[in-house]
Amino acid sequence: MRLRGGRRCADTADSASVTDEWKRDRVGAALRGENPTVLARLEAGFAVMGDVQFLPGYCVFITDTPGVDRLTDLPRARRHAFLAGAEMLAEAVRNDVWRPVALHPIERWGSPLPHTVLGPQHDDLRRDLTKELVSLSDISHI
Repeated sequence: MRLRGGRRCADTADSASVTDEWKRDRVGAALRGENPTVLARLEAGFAVMGDVQFLPGYCVFITDTPGVDRLTDLPRARRHAFLAGAEMLAEAVRNDVWRPVALHPIERWGSPLPHTVLGPQHDDLRRDLTKELVSLSDISHI
């Protein structure tokens, strides 16, 4: 598996507060470099941070194939690549920020608080997770 770019979308963290248009088509926005939640593009999708960080490091892996809603919509080989990318993201989160859910304050689980909504306050977390994804990608070739 090869990491295609552990870059942050150009200045979109600031523009996300101005418009949330990218949320209507998250895959398309990621493909255009306009999705501010993207950490990295992997072989079969995008590692993205959750819009709200109820748990620090909450991430999901989304496909890079527009119109795909289910894993079974992908051809078998693409499914395998997608699942490998999801596993890599899970490992990056585990290595970088994981701690038992019970150790997180219960007040984080309610309505989004200002500090839990994805924004500039998460730049260090974004950088660390992206660095871990790059590290794991390099290791997977050994």
